[in-house]
Amino acid sequence: MLADLQKKEDAQIIAGQTGNYPAGKLNEQDEGELIFTYSIEKDKIKLDFGKPIAWLGFTLAEAEKLVNDLNAYIRKLKYGMEQQALEKKAPKQNPEDN
Repeated sequence: MLADLQKKEDAQIIAGQTGNYPAGKLNEQDEGELIFTYSIEKDKIKLDFGKPIAWLGFTLAEAEKLVNDLNAYIRKLKYGMEQQALEKKAPKQNPEDN
């Protein structure tokens, strides 16, 4: 299961297992709740799980939150890339012209 999704810019969040099973144990392979973080690194959205994982299980609410969080990071990344492109196209201003 998934703990509250966290953004890396928030407090110092440590990704990894919590040892809790808030929605019960899904099956024998279920290792419990997992906190993971989001960040943007080299124009990529990075999810840090804090450990190797084989699979994730989500409640409906958690899946919706994951989609919303990823969409927010997609918008953030697109905006940053668009800003970089505009800055490259913009003519450099001479400070003496002001």
